[in-house]
Formats: sequence, C-alpha cells, structure tokens
Amino acid sequence: MTPQVYLRKGKEESLMRRHPWIFSGAIDHIKAEDESEITEGALVEIYTRTGDFIALGHYQIGSIAVRVLTFDKEPIDQAWWNRRIAVAYDVRRTLGLTDNPDTDCYRLVHGEGDGLPGLVVDIYGTVAVVQCHSVGMYLARQDIARAILAAYGDRITAIYDKSSQTVPFNARLGAVDGYLWGSSDHSAHVVTENGEKFLVNWEQGQKTGFFLDQRENRELVKRYSKGRTVLNTFCYTGGFSVYAMAGGAEKVCSVDSSERAVVLATENMKLNFGPQANFTETAADAVEYLKNIEDKYDLIILDPPAFAKHHKVLGNAMQGYKRLNARAISQIRPGGILFTFSCSQAVSKELFRTMIFSAAAIAGRNVRILHQLTQPADHPVSIYHPEGEYLKGLVLYVEEGKKARPERKWKKPHARPTPTARSAISSTASGTSGRCWYSTTSIRAGACVFRKSTAGRPTSRRRCSHRHSASWNRTGCCRARSTPRCRPAWNMRSRPAASRSCPTSQRLSGGQRKISTPSSKTGSGKRYSDGQSLPGKSSGYLRTAPCRQPSAKRCQPTAK
Repeated sequence: MTPQVYLRKGKEESLMRRHPWIFSGAIDHIKAEDESEITEGALVEIYTRTGDFIALGHYQIGSIAVRVLTFDKEPIDQAWWNRRIAVAYDVRRTLGLTDNPDTDCYRLVHGEGDGLPGLVVDIYGTVAVVQCHSVGMYLARQDIARAILAAYGDRITAIYDKSSQTVPFNARLGAVDGYLWGSSDHSAHVVTENGEKFLVNWEQGQKTGFFLDQRENRELVKRYSKGRTVLNTFCYTGGFSVYAMAGGAEKVCSVDSSERAVVLATENMKLNFGPQANFTETAADAVEYLKNIEDKYDLIILDPPAFAKHHKVLGNAMQGYKRLNARAISQIRPGGILFTFSCSQAVSKELFRTMIFSAAAIAGRNVRILHQLTQPADHPVSIYHPEGEYLKGLVLYVEEGKKARPERKWKKPHARPTPTARSAISSTASGTSGRCWYSTTSIRAGACVFRKSTAGRPTSRRRCSHRHSASWNRTGCCRARSTPRCRPAWNMRSRPAASRSCPTSQRLSGGQRKISTPSSKTGSGKRYSDGQSLPGKSSGYLRTAPCRQPSAKRCQPTAK
C-alpha cells in the first residue's frame, strides 16, 4: 500500500492550481500499513480532508514535505520516466539546441519547469550530468539514467551523478559523485556555446561544471563590447570575458575571489584568442576591487552568487546588492554599460529594480534601463510555479552626473544642559515658544530631553509627547520636566477615537458601557472617553486620545 497523505481543510487550494509543492503545515495526518513505509523519498498519494485524490509525489522531511510528480493517479515506473524525459528532450529540440554544431551544451531538465521537481540534468557534448536536489530523485537516479539513454541513444557516452553536495544533508544518504553509466578521463573537456569554446570539468567544477543560464545574456554582452574596456567581476570560468573579447573589446579584466577560477578564466581566454590577447585576471574581492577603479572601465558585469538563499537573510542580501551596484554605478565611465544580475530566488523582479534605484540614487548618476534579462528558454518556468524564475538582470546605461555626497553620519547628542539652562528653557512650558536644546526646531514644550531609546540618532517625524507641542519635532521625543506628564497628543486626522476605548475601563451604573452612535452632522464633538455622552450635547466622537488618568474614579469629558 502506498502511504496516503491527508491535507488539512482548505489546504488543497494550491494543488487545485497545480502548484507542485506541499508544505509541512498543510498536512493533517499520514496513513500507512507500516511506519517504516513513511521514509524520505517515498512515493506518497495526496488526498483532501474528505478523501478525494489530488496528486502523487515524493515525501521528504522539511518545510517542503511533498514534491508533486503528477496530478493523475498513474504508476511511477520506467515508462513514466521515459515519457517525462522524452517531453523535456522535445522542448530542447524545438529550441534548436539538440544536434546544434554551434551550441552543444544546454539544460535538459530544469526541475519544476519540466515537471520533475528536485531534478537538474545538463548536457555537455556527449555527457549528461545529473544533479538531484531531493531524496526522491536521488533514489530514482538509475531510472533517470535509463530514461536519458532512451531519449539520446548512442549520442550519450556517459552519465555523471553530481548530487553529493545538493541532496539534503540530514537524509544521510551517503551520496558519492560518480558515473551512473559510461566513464570519462577525469579532465576538462571542450564544449561549444554560440561558437565560443570553453573548458568544462563537471567532476570538479561548481554546479554541474558551467553556468548555462547566462548563455543568451553573454551573447548580449558581445553586442555591446566593441571598442570598450570591460570589467567582469565574479568571473568564474570567464564566460562573459570570452564573449566580450569576441565582440571586439579593447581590453578585458576578469576578477574573482577564487584563484582557481581565475586560472580557469585565463585558460578559456587563451583557448579562444591565444596568449597575445589583451586581457588580465585578478584574484581579489570584487566589492573591494570596485572601490577605487575610478573611470577605467566603460562596461562592467556584476554576476555575484546568490546573496539570499532564503527569505530570512533577504534584508542583509539586499544591502549587499545595493552596496555592490552603487560602487559600480559611481565608478563606471560616463556613457558606460552596466550588466547587473541576481540569481537569488528570494529576490523578486520588483525588489531587484527597487534596489537598483536605491543604488543609482546613492551614486548620484543618471541611469536608464536598456534591457531586462532573465534565464534562457532551456531553463523554463512553469506557469504554476513562478518561483522557478530565479535569474534577474538589467542592462543599464549610466550617464555623467553629479556624484552624490557620502552618506551622513549621525553625531552623538550634545551633553545635557546645565540646571540653570534647563530652568531658563523650562520657563516657556506655559505655552510660549521655546527651543529644543538638541535642535534648532522651535517647540512649545519647554525643556526637551533627548530620548536614549533612539540609539543616539535623530528620528524624523516623531511626535513630541508633551501636550503643548502641536508640531512634529525632528530630533526625537521631547518632554518638559517642569510639568506633569500629559496625555499623548495623537494625530487627530489619522487616529479617530471611534475604535478606541478608555484604558481606565470605567463603567456606568449597572455595569454597562453606553456607546453613542456617531453622527455625521454633530458639531460639538464632546464626549466622555469611557463612552458616556455629555448631557444635552451631541453624541459625536471626539478625535483625540483616550483618557489616561488611572487615578481618576470616572473619566472626565474632554473637549475637541
């Protein structure tokens, strides 16, 4: 018996929209003949609370509890795997990627985009590299290998499994990279992309050996590189550098923090253009390198790794993206072109553009968007799984502009005024205009004491807690020490009192609160803060703060 997963009431709505993920919080209970059947990677059936079948998928311990394979009740056998891989192959054939002499490296399976969540398959010439991101896919890797052979026949000479770093660590599968079928000589192999040659080592390289998702964006760099001085940061294998030199760049500089990556980028440049080409490589931190390049480059590429793997670190990631782009925009030569990317799935298109806006504002340059970039067609996005669109990019034209001043550093507040000075200032607490000790802003509250809770920096548009202050104080909250603490002065327009009750919770006789009905034509606006209307007066609501006099036995009426 296949284990059955029953969902909580209403949690089947996303599945009705064919979303391929089921989160752990949506599961009500699991039925199985034996608890040993409920293991990571096991095939499970999904049912609604009422017992209606919805889907079949792989079970896994974690936030994403089930990855859906099919919404039909069908056997997941070798024939099923053959059909899915055949459909993925047909899509790449339609794109003109199969049997293409100019491009022999592409992605065959892109997870949820191809209806196979947790699976990635890349093709490098005659070798297929399989990478499993879920336990279920890892357990089915032999079936996947046979399906690839069924689709390609003798055009595939080897199938390499590179899942040891991508399968969940907690599953303790003991995954080891190795060949599922065929073999290789353990060296880098030459592949072709849009006519350009690259050395790829799928056994020791990052990901599956090469970043195939930038293929079309690299071709765009080639169009803009003629006669320009190009800086390629986070270069890895030097893909953008090769395309820039092929496009007629005067000089290309590749920067990466990994010395191994810099060496590989050098080899790819020599493979295509020989050692006489005008290119340099530097092993350095790209963020620090951008600090003092001045205007040496008029085309810069920013393709950093994913700063935000998940939403918990999104705030810090956006700060990192902003700092990186602000430096590039401020340092690029006027009239320069900036290619900037984010491969973080947690960063949306809108958030990425907002970040670029902030970076441009900090740099103080005029910037216009020429292109909005994404991943190529062999990395498809399912209409039911928009999270699959992970790659975002912009091509920016940076004009000459006035450099922005450095960010303002907040100064520590001055020392407190002397008792004599405080006494002199507090004499204005009766309502005459005075000045805040820590600011030149005039207030009507008398002596002002800067709140330490503001962490030593002024806070914009913080209301003075003193009742006599009718204006916003730009330096923090001010209080008059010479007068008793007064009620907070609420913003009369934004905080109507209709939704508030008196904090003293005073009751009328009989233990009942008398709530008056608001009237649009009332004019007096007087009201007891505990809900009792003034005798003979209108029942209109008073748009001020509630009474805060805990010592009073009964709240007093307050006038507008």
